[in-house]
Amino acid sequence: MKNKELYIFLLPLLFVIIIFLSLSVSAAGDGFITEPLTEEQVERILKNTNITALNAEPTKQAIICFDVSDNGLIAAGYEINSGGIICVYTIEGEFQRGYKFRDPGSFLLGFSGENLNIYFVRGECVITINPEGEVEKVLKIIPKNKENRQYWSYLETPRIHEVNGVKIFLRKDMGFLFNLFSPSYTQIVVKDGDGNESIIFDVNAKQIVKAWIWVVVIILFISVFVAFMITWSKGLKRVKDTMSIEDKKKYSFFLGN
Repeated sequence: MKNKELYIFLLPLLFVIIIFLSLSVSAAGDGFITEPLTEEQVERILKNTNITALNAEPTKQAIICFDVSDNGLIAAGYEINSGGIICVYTIEGEFQRGYKFRDPGSFLLGFSGENLNIYFVRGECVITINPEGEVEKVLKIIPKNKENRQYWSYLETPRIHEVNGVKIFLRKDMGFLFNLFSPSYTQIVVKDGDGNESIIFDVNAKQIVKAWIWVVVIILFISVFVAFMITWSKGLKRVKDTMSIEDKKKYSFFLGN
């Protein structure tokens, strides 16, 4: 009887402890369900990513991810050839700090209080950096988890953030076709309570030039390909005209007959 009473007492307590631990693990990744890594794994990740602080604002690029903190700081991330860059701005668009890192895959970001989380898609890990540029923690994002897949999708979807009645959001303004095919954004827009908009980050003109360069390259490629096919077709016709009936039958597979 005493054992039964002990079980009745311990089961609810155990249930509460499990819930608490589950919430703690989930909160550690600020939306992701994570698990700790060994010291060797952490060292390897930090060595491979090689996160370095930026004291001066780098050249602006199109934005692939962004987030806004509760006190109005704006983090914008963009890709470079060998990795990524994240810059933190005030709501007025003043550069505060930045980070550069190596990563062959995609990344996302999010604020955790004053700290900044960098989520590496291919590495399936999150690195938390404080305002001084120091790494606070490195955690493993548990793969093939329904909740984690949903949170990836949540982070990938641009959202309108609101801080003290001010709305902050991403925008691309390159025309319908370029907007349709561009996965990145070119502007950060701040909209006050009266509906007045201020663009505090703008690489719209740069991206339009890049887009037109790609259009020209694609047109040239198509033109060269079409010209080659026309020339090849005419040359093949001349060869066929000089061939005997027996040779045409023999090489019909190559001649397209």
